[in-house]
Amino acid sequence: MATPETRDRVTAIVVLVLTFLSSFIFFVLAIIVGLTKSACVGGCNEMVYDFGAQLTWIGPGIVTLVSLFFTIQKLYKRESATTYALIGLGGAYGASLLGVAISFIDIAVGQG
Repeated sequence: MATPETRDRVTAIVVLVLTFLSSFIFFVLAIIVGLTKSACVGGCNEMVYDFGAQLTWIGPGIVTLVSLFFTIQKLYKRESATTYALIGLGGAYGASLLGVAISFIDIAVGQG
């Protein structure tokens, strides 16, 4: 029977793998956001759009790497690491979706 420590380690590793897989999905989402730049004609604020696109592009990767660092550090110290892995997963989703929202809202405001 698995101990709670073993379950915590396995859960943290599974969440880290999900975070990495999500980062690849967010990479595709960032490419789609980059392709929408042609819809930003005339009325869009280019600086705001570029900020949102770059947040979508770079944000999940940075959050994933930071989450990986802290999770491995906690696993090495034999402490609970699942919290850091879950925060990393949520942060990657949050950074990507915030960037998409900023870019698309800027396009919508520029069109109107």
